[in-house]
Amino acid sequence: MLVYIREAHAIDGAMPNPRVPLVEDPIDDGERREVASKCVQGLGLDEFTAVVDRIDDATNRAYGAWPDRLCLVGKDGRIAYAGRPGPAGFAPDELEAAIAIELARGEEGGGQAGEPKTDDPAALLHELVDLAAPKERAARAKELAALPIDVDTWIGAMRAFAPLVAASPGRARPTVPLWNGEAMEDTELWILAPETIDPQQPLALILQAHGTGASGEGQPEIWREVARAWPAVIVAPSESGANDGYRYSDRERELTLSAMRWARRQWRVDPDRIVLSGISRGGHLTWDLASRRPDRFAALAPMIGGPRRNPGQAQNNLRYVENLAPIPIRDLQGAQDDPRLVANLRIAFQRLRDAGARDAKLIEFEALGHGFEFGAVDWVEWLSGVRRDPRPERVVLRAARAGEGRSSWCEILAYDTSKVREEPALSFPAAEWEPLDETARRAKVQRLLDDCTARLDARWEAPGRIRIDTLLVKKLRLLLDDAMCDEKGQVVVVWNGKEYRRTPRRDAQVLLAEFAERFDPGFLPLRSVVLP
Repeated sequence: MLVYIREAHAIDGAMPNPRVPLVEDPIDDGERREVASKCVQGLGLDEFTAVVDRIDDATNRAYGAWPDRLCLVGKDGRIAYAGRPGPAGFAPDELEAAIAIELARGEEGGGQAGEPKTDDPAALLHELVDLAAPKERAARAKELAALPIDVDTWIGAMRAFAPLVAASPGRARPTVPLWNGEAMEDTELWILAPETIDPQQPLALILQAHGTGASGEGQPEIWREVARAWPAVIVAPSESGANDGYRYSDRERELTLSAMRWARRQWRVDPDRIVLSGISRGGHLTWDLASRRPDRFAALAPMIGGPRRNPGQAQNNLRYVENLAPIPIRDLQGAQDDPRLVANLRIAFQRLRDAGARDAKLIEFEALGHGFEFGAVDWVEWLSGVRRDPRPERVVLRAARAGEGRSSWCEILAYDTSKVREEPALSFPAAEWEPLDETARRAKVQRLLDDCTARLDARWEAPGRIRIDTLLVKKLRLLLDDAMCDEKGQVVVVWNGKEYRRTPRRDAQVLLAEFAERFDPGFLPLRSVVLP
């Protein structure tokens, strides 16, 4: 028995027609309620229509178009999508929680079905996280912090936070709007998800970046067998701008992070099992993004790409390699490739070893140039053992650029600008420079860059006790959860030998602002300490 069908179609690929509900085999409202009660007790046609509106909207945001058809069929209350680009289908147990949330938004407080309740933390968190721009999220977090909802209630909702509806298994190729640092930009994504998805079991995520002149097409196939065994969902964005090589731009980095954010809203992704990988241009991106955002990834798998040291071109990220020491890395590289690339990689891995890296390996193929052998690594065995620590006891960070001084619970707010330079001028007396061979010149330039780079080394020694040593840092912030303070909520910070005693309050705005950006239930800081 077909109880309810809603049809909608896109106009010019964007705006939907007015959606007209169609009812076949009409039945009385009491029987209709009985059919629907499998999902939510007492759900009638009007309420169901409001819920459909919300699910339609969520699908449109995720897939860039409306579902062709959404049906409630049979006395089991099954809800299913038909057609493209919406998901292929969902059983009641997958949608029960989502529908309950949507109905709750309209209950109490005089709201209509489908509208957020001001006192429903779960609904408000979904709304907060789905805002497009960081400034919008920060402003909304401030508004939510003023609501009469206590911090512990927010924390409970955050720990239970999950995608509204799990996306479909298999292959997909949506074009979705992603934040590029300044505005939303339509981006093509090539996706491969496991054929069988258990909505209760988090998936790993592999972000795969393509090479120059290529696209996301074919990229998921590289990881197909690995992802099936792990299991993981693979997301490979296509470059929508100039596709002539990695430009080391904020836009490229932000779009990659936005693709990760988008994926985490479609599937139940474990934020502690996200892998960043890429080939050639994508390998350069992998090194660059991870060295500037080291706390976001569980492992790195760059291939025929690496860090650079090109002062004056915003490409001198070799100075940040120490940030990657805690992260497992497998780098595949042809030894006959560009000599500068190979040399930089060897320097990078030596610096990683010097920094105490325990699972970073450069795998060179002596007979290959700009190529590699993917099968040289037992990826399933290796990846099965990697896991990001959302709140590490030690944080080491090198940075020289405004906005890039954050790693986990530490943030550099101000540098010693008399010495820190993102792009320092290079000038050496001829008598010093000319006698040097290429290796010595590289080392001399690197020392100058290191001397222009701030460094932070923070250790959480015990509840209420933190020790920090820094170079060229004028101001910093610590983001702390309850466990990092003592039983009285106090903390003693010893910074470069000077002791600071603080009692930071539990602050809903700190908690919400952090969750808006990362929605990471593994680390929920709610106290902020700014020093000095």
